Amino acid sequence: MSNARHHARYGDEEDESAFISMTDMTVSILFIVLILLAFFASQLRPEQTVTVSEYERVVAQLDEREAQLRVAQSAIEDWTDGTLDVATLLRLREDVLRLTTEVTNLQARAGRSEDLEQDIVVLREELNRARTQLSLIEVNPLEMYNSSVAQERENLLTSLRDQIAEEFPELGVRVSDGKDALQFQGEGLFASGSPRLSAGSQIKIERIADLIHAVLPCYTMGPQSAYDAQCNPSFAIVEALQIEGHTDSDGSANANVSLSSQRAATTYGAMISHQPGLNIHQNFTDQPVLSVAGYGEDRPVTLNSSPEGKSANRRIDLRFIMLRPASIEDIDSIKDGFLRLDAP
Repeated sequence: MSNARHHARYGDEEDESAFISMTDMTVSILFIVLILLAFFASQLRPEQTVTVSEYERVVAQLDEREAQLRVAQSAIEDWTDGTLDVATLLRLREDVLRLTTEVTNLQARAGRSEDLEQDIVVLREELNRARTQLSLIEVNPLEMYNSSVAQERENLLTSLRDQIAEEFPELGVRVSDGKDALQFQGEGLFASGSPRLSAGSQIKIERIADLIHAVLPCYTMGPQSAYDAQCNPSFAIVEALQIEGHTDSDGSANANVSLSSQRAATTYGAMISHQPGLNIHQNFTDQPVLSVAGYGEDRPVTLNSSPEGKSANRRIDLRFIMLRPASIEDIDSIKDGFLRLDAP
């Protein structure tokens, strides 16, 4: 009996020993597998992989840049057909340069994805083709300068419009369709038939004088000139800042021309009385830029068929007339004049 129990116990111990050995072997195998996995993982370089979300983001950006490039190429074709202006061409060149930089950045982010690499190669080839086409386009320096100045003037007027509109929204100030003047279309500055500023208009005119006086130094010559490449990169110079008077359609044409001239003179007097420095700003030939003109009822901004329309037409426009050089030498003279002012 004793021997039977002994053998039974020995058999149990033997089975248990075998079980432990199998467990140890399994753990050992798993450990080896983990070591191998770690080894192979260490052989993968992070720069060779890209996440799904990053892949999709880069693909979307590539598609967007490709669309922009198609627009640029279409614009280049328009230029060769003679339907593209110089200002648009200059912006087009900036777009192509920007796209080139962005494609380079996308390539750095794309990792080593073969699909993205191929897309970027194709896009870069298209960009190089566009840049080559642009390099073959010849632009007249005078035309390029005048287009750049026109854009500079539009930027200046837009900035002034925004400031005036924020302080006096009732004036309804806007930039003219020709992008060369500020037009005040809101509540009339003058009573019907009167050359005198209406109640409350004096303070508005004085504030407008302050704003103009603050920006003119960068675009004019004379003792108050303060040219800086940051504010006037195009070397634009104001030839004249014309204060233009306008009337509604009431009264005779001759009387309205006289009345509008008086309104321009009244506005000029109010601005100069408040801000005498305005009369010191000079153009390239050392003449004061401030001037006045009257156009009567000939240039309405809206119909005279209602009291509101007539009120809007009894207005003042501020027209910025820029110097247009006749030769490349004149452009060089303008630049030299500004750079002398900018010199320490």
